[in-house]
Amino acid sequence: MKRVQTALGDFSKVKPFVTLDDLRKEFPVLQDVPDSLLKISSGDLFEVLLIQRKCPLCTGYLNCWRDGDGKGEIRGIKSVTPHGIEFEEYTCQPARDHFARIAHAKMLEQAGMTKAERRFSFNTFPPEQKERHIKMVEHAERFANEFTPDKQEPGIYLFGSSGIGKTHLLLAVCNQLIDRGVPAVFTTAEKLMDRLRDAIREGEGELTRLKRWYSTVPMLAIDEFAQETVSDWTLGKMFEILDDRWQSGLSTWFASNTEPPFVYDHYHPDDPRIAKVVKALRSRVFELALAGRMTGRDHRLKNLANAFEPEY
Repeated sequence: MKRVQTALGDFSKVKPFVTLDDLRKEFPVLQDVPDSLLKISSGDLFEVLLIQRKCPLCTGYLNCWRDGDGKGEIRGIKSVTPHGIEFEEYTCQPARDHFARIAHAKMLEQAGMTKAERRFSFNTFPPEQKERHIKMVEHAERFANEFTPDKQEPGIYLFGSSGIGKTHLLLAVCNQLIDRGVPAVFTTAEKLMDRLRDAIREGEGELTRLKRWYSTVPMLAIDEFAQETVSDWTLGKMFEILDDRWQSGLSTWFASNTEPPFVYDHYHPDDPRIAKVVKALRSRVFELALAGRMTGRDHRLKNLANAFEPEY
């Protein structure tokens, strides 16, 4: 019987020569396929055979035996008709896991979160505050566990005095979303504006790109909102970002010491046009997020009980 030798990689570890009957034994779906059609697709079939025998021995995407565009790709027989054999191709699970880790690392970089911020979770949220704000914490936890980018769901505008867990709750939501693979960005208002100002030095294109990123990420959390250094320019950019997010129905969360009706009340521009921007900003905040008042004692002062005191 006529034999055909493959030129696809090192086939010697599988079998130096494969007959058409061997292919029929390996792939029962080919039992009734005539030799003429098998010969036409022999190269593809040898490749499928290699994949079928080598891929179960996989030790990870980086060690994939395939090279070039074929790395991490699986080929299989999709269908067999009297007119020929159709093949399908998809990415293997080790490759998907590899690129998911890369995407996750990039997401963390874009989110701009520090290692310390990544440690905040619902499990470490102060029990006293969890009991005091049961419904709010349950809402935040449900959102963090169920939200997907295709959903349009309002955020929460957390407001209250310092040290009561506003930032912790924001970070817990963001960290849970990121761990689930949902793009989420945490930033302070001051850092957001600093990054936009820095982008100007790199050119208008970089400013546009960065502003688009904040405007389109599925979930944006802005801490210390309305507490940043304010100018006409920063107010205008903040409004543009929030307006874009409102237009697209994107989830936006806030944390601030300022009650919603008094957002940017400390800024008194002489230009009546800026006063309109401030009014519009407040409106967007109300439309983007539910109000969530938080109360309690400043947990950041808990270590004062163990403070060193002077001996005399």
